[in-house]
Amino acid sequence: CDVFCSFCVIPYTRGRQRSRTLADCVRETAALTARGHREIVVTGVNIGTYMEGGADFAGLLDQLSEVHGVGRLRISSIEPMTVDDSVIDLMARNDRICPYLHLCLQSGDDAILETMKRPYTAAEYRSLLLDIVARVPNAGIGTDIIVGFPGETEESFAKTYALLEELPFYHFHVFSYSEHTHTRSAKMPEKIQPEIVKKRSEKVRRLGQIKKQRFHEAQVGRTLQVLFERRDPRGRLVGHAENYALVSVDDPRDLTNRIVPVEVREADVDEVRGTVLAGVELDRQDRVTA
Repeated sequence: CDVFCSFCVIPYTRGRQRSRTLADCVRETAALTARGHREIVVTGVNIGTYMEGGADFAGLLDQLSEVHGVGRLRISSIEPMTVDDSVIDLMARNDRICPYLHLCLQSGDDAILETMKRPYTAAEYRSLLLDIVARVPNAGIGTDIIVGFPGETEESFAKTYALLEELPFYHFHVFSYSEHTHTRSAKMPEKIQPEIVKKRSEKVRRLGQIKKQRFHEAQVGRTLQVLFERRDPRGRLVGHAENYALVSVDDPRDLTNRIVPVEVREADVDEVRGTVLAGVELDRQDRVTA
């Protein structure tokens, strides 16, 4: 990674930015699908900056989506300002690209973002997220938040909380700030007392539960494409929808490792529940069609 955020050791431990060859990515994807994997997760450090052989990140996704046997592709954690129009457009028109993005925010206060060496403002992040959800129907958006970064005042925390409350997130990963040797933030003054960090973190996590509940409730009445992964202790089939919602159904069939259309009937904070659409049949690619 070439960004050198003040709290991060990755550039020092893993070196500067580099991209795998496009041919190697295609080869590994083909090998995974040949072994029966239905969903391929595209992951890496700062993956949105991928550039190799004339292909940018959108080009990589487009090529991987055409590999024989790919049920769908999911993008892992990605830096906000690397999500450009080409990625959003591809996600909107290609149903093999999951409508889900984990966009790392870290803070909603511009002064803290600058101290963190994050390359965007809160307004820029807000504009990007609203553009994505306007162009990609029913997209799921997750984020990372660091609470208690050095210099985080009550006012700066309030700005972060207000932004999280305003924007249509699905869920948060909340991290209480901890020092890492050799990072610039470890040498910063104005450390936040642990009890304050804990209190703020708990507040953000409570908001995260509210957001998850609302997102799940918004799925009721929709038909989601669910990749079933396992049967849980209740005997229900459990899997993830294209927008990363956790879905369960009460169905006696073995639909594990199948992408199945499910009509959502009810929801709570933990999951959404529904029924497999009537009349589905498995095709030769192990996808399920109505």
